[in-house]
Amino acid sequence: ESAAARGKKVELVYARPAPQSLFGLSLHKATDEPSEQERERMDSVAAPLRERWPDVEIEEKFVVGPPGQTLREASQNAAAVFMGSRGHGGFVGMLLGSVSRYLVTTGNVPVVIIRKDA
Repeated sequence: ESAAARGKKVELVYARPAPQSLFGLSLHKATDEPSEQERERMDSVAAPLRERWPDVEIEEKFVVGPPGQTLREASQNAAAVFMGSRGHGGFVGMLLGSVSRYLVTTGNVPVVIIRKDA
């Protein structure tokens, strides 16, 4: 709503860690191309936004790198960061995950955590 009211674009960033290695051997294929599952997740977020606000430009980015740092860098020129939560329940659900905590404590813009059940 804020982007629509202000004539701004929305940038959706899907950040995933670089492949891990064990004894110098990569455990995952190193690729910048998103997987089918990653594309589906992005679409599940982008499609309802495009439907509700057809005049808002929505840019999708898939980035390989440390998620906290990558999202912080992507938010340098943002008005705010809105990010999903994995939705742990009970006591654990009250705690922020490491990426959320990193953005809240090191970011330069407001961070809004959106729970899956919200």
